Amino acid sequence: MAAVLEAIDAALHTDPLVDAQLNVPQKEAGVLAAIDAGMIVHTKEYEGNNVHLSVTGPASLVGRFARFRLRKPTVGPSSSLRDHLLSWSFHTLALWPLI
Repeated sequence: MAAVLEAIDAALHTDPLVDAQLNVPQKEAGVLAAIDAGMIVHTKEYEGNNVHLSVTGPASLVGRFARFRLRKPTVGPSSSLRDHLLSWSFHTLALWPLI
């Protein structure tokens, strides 16, 4: 298992985890589902027809939703996948290339 974690960490350097604040309309159900499946959602608040989210996710995935960003994402203080692996299911990791 340690070798797998090291390999994932090595691959992650090309797509680091970043923190972002997003504001997504509820009608964008597909976007919200992709965020839930591929990112760690720290907070989710509903206001009117919008969902405000604080997330950590791969820079490439966060970049796909740039139009919903409230401000430029920052590299997370703990950008090692090892710190977040328990929060992600193997199902999410398996779907990540498909998102």
